[in-house]
Amino acid sequence: MANLKALCRDTGRIEKGEWLRLYVDLDPDKDVFVLARGITKPFRDEVQRRVRQLAMQHGGDASNAPPEVIQRVDKEMYIERLLMDVKGLDDDGTPVSFERFCELLHQDEFIELWLATQKAIQIFSGIKVEDANAAAKN
Repeated sequence: MANLKALCRDTGRIEKGEWLRLYVDLDPDKDVFVLARGITKPFRDEVQRRVRQLAMQHGGDASNAPPEVIQRVDKEMYIERLLMDVKGLDDDGTPVSFERFCELLHQDEFIELWLATQKAIQIFSGIKVEDANAAAKN
C-alpha cells in the first residue's frame, strides 16, 4: 500500500527556501549555490496574471506575444519572488553579487546559468515530505 506522505509536497520548506546547488561545473569545489524559494500555487497564479496582462498588449492573446517576452516575464518572476541570494560564483576571482547575478540571468550569453537556476528551483519545488524527512536523517 502506498504511503500518502510520498505524494505530499513539503510546502513549508518550499516557501521558506534554502540553498540550492547549481550544477554548472564538474568540479564540486566550483559549485554555485542560490538561496531560493520553490514554486508554489500563488507564484504560478501571479505568472498567469502577468501573462494575461501581457496578452492584452498583444490583442488579448498571449500566443501572439513573442516568446522572448514571455521568457522575460518568467525570469522576472523568478528573480522577484524566488531568488534571494547567490554564492560561489566569481568573475575572474571577484565574487559576483546577487544584483549582478540577476542581471546575468537576462543576458543571452548566460543562458546556461539561467537554465541551471531554473532547473534547481523546479527540482526543489517538487520536494516531498517523505524525501525531506529522509534527507534530514542523513
